[in-house]
Amino acid sequence: MIIAIIAVLAFMLPKSTLESFLPQEAVNAIDDVKSFVADKIEEITGEYINTEDTEAVRKHYSADDGGSEEPLQTDGNTDTNVEEIVRIIRESLDARNTTVEITNASSESITEAVNIVYKLPYYFWLDREYKTVSFGNRVTINFTSAFEDIDAAQSMIDNSAAQILSGISEDTSDYRKARAVYEGLINSITYNRGETDDTDAGIYGALVEKTCVCEGYAKAFVYLMEKAGLAADIYTGTAVTNEGNTELHAWNSAVLYGQLYYFDVTWADQDDGEIYYDWFALTSEQIGRTHIPDEGSAMPYTDSTDCNYYYLNEMIMYSGDEEELKNMILQQGYDVELMCINQEAFRNVCAVVKDSARMSIVCQSAGMQASGYEYSINDTVYTLKISFY
Repeated sequence: MIIAIIAVLAFMLPKSTLESFLPQEAVNAIDDVKSFVADKIEEITGEYINTEDTEAVRKHYSADDGGSEEPLQTDGNTDTNVEEIVRIIRESLDARNTTVEITNASSESITEAVNIVYKLPYYFWLDREYKTVSFGNRVTINFTSAFEDIDAAQSMIDNSAAQILSGISEDTSDYRKARAVYEGLINSITYNRGETDDTDAGIYGALVEKTCVCEGYAKAFVYLMEKAGLAADIYTGTAVTNEGNTELHAWNSAVLYGQLYYFDVTWADQDDGEIYYDWFALTSEQIGRTHIPDEGSAMPYTDSTDCNYYYLNEMIMYSGDEEELKNMILQQGYDVELMCINQEAFRNVCAVVKDSARMSIVCQSAGMQASGYEYSINDTVYTLKISFY
């Protein structure tokens, strides 16, 4: 008890205050304790801490989690950049070490780096919460695992990934690889519209439990694309739905044949058994109509349409008039898919499709023997599907 009291007094009160009410022998004892602690800190960390700076020491140990939110900088040096912090964290986590030591880094840089790591698909096993403890210019990040057996979970993920990628070889084209991943995720996942947990935002939920939210789709897309040998990335931010509502969202980009494209597998999965290519290989202009990245992040510009499903399969309408629609019917038959190059063309073709009399004339001119038709539209990417019966 006496030692504990001396330790508290040693670090929480200035020496002048101690001398005002303690005998000299006690003050000398406190000085010995402080010198001992300083020597041990220097011995362990290689850093010298001025133990007379009671205010800094008090701030340093006053946080609820055992350390300050801000690293206590002894030299004013915050040279460690975010990229380097990410590398250090990943190196530690890859070795299944959940305690990570970072030196000379600001709390902002550490937070940014941790957020980057959480976006990566490989660390599905991490609990979403972590703690930091700082001492001097050193910060310890303490992660925790949400899985008892990480290797077993990883094995199940890899088995599921292998099934989706089973038709892919080294000779498979970039376009076919991307379609296999896109279609495989849509066919195997059901969007979780109920209560969620940590697995719903990761590849375990997407590939093993077969249910997840947008972040799970996006991480699974990156994971599978990289396994297929293609570079991919994930973006988070907000998106505007067809109803005009704004929601938190996650989506992707990928590089095919050296060109960048954008993808949104979540919105492509309508849980109706159909494959919608509306969100496959989009340009910056197309994705930017509805998707807004988080503040401080940016989506690289691209205008390539070479790998877009509609452009590649010659399903593009330029005017949206009856003659162009007739040609689409002649080309595709009873199930027509098309994308309009701009809003004007989209409005034109929608006006035709919504008018049964005009559609009857178009069908007759195309030689279509049908008693009726049904259609669905996507007015954000200007796509239309028509099924005749």
